[in-house]
Amino acid sequence: MGILKRHPAKALGLGITVIFLLLGFLRMDFLDTMELKFYDLMMELRSDPQSPSDVVIVDIDDDSIDKLGRWPWPRSLLAQGLNKISAGNPRVVGLNFILSESEESAGLKVLRDMEALFSKTVLDQAGEKGQIFLNAMQSAEEKLDNDKKLT
Repeated sequence: MGILKRHPAKALGLGITVIFLLLGFLRMDFLDTMELKFYDLMMELRSDPQSPSDVVIVDIDDDSIDKLGRWPWPRSLLAQGLNKISAGNPRVVGLNFILSESEESAGLKVLRDMEALFSKTVLDQAGEKGQIFLNAMQSAEEKLDNDKKLT
């Protein structure tokens, strides 16, 4: 008891420290709720009242699927949509879908195989016309490569 009378401020500080340490370790639900409410209040007070509210969300809904077909859509169609969105000069465009693998295009694979075969066998003998044909094949390949269009 002598310590409390001689150093009341230190005893009070030690007591408050012990209480807060116990509350921190016990993690009571009401403290979590109070913390979240306090955080919400701070964000409300801190928010910029002049912030723009012209956020536009482009959603793939049932009507879109009815009109454009089953998901996943071809990458060329997604690229067209992104081009239309980009025409409006948005500051940010965010995409929330996963394209985990490259798009399988049988026609593109056949065209690449034909291009490789043509380059190995006929190109040297065909001369200038062969190079024109090869350029046309490469142009067709670019048009069919929907993954490249999307990037």
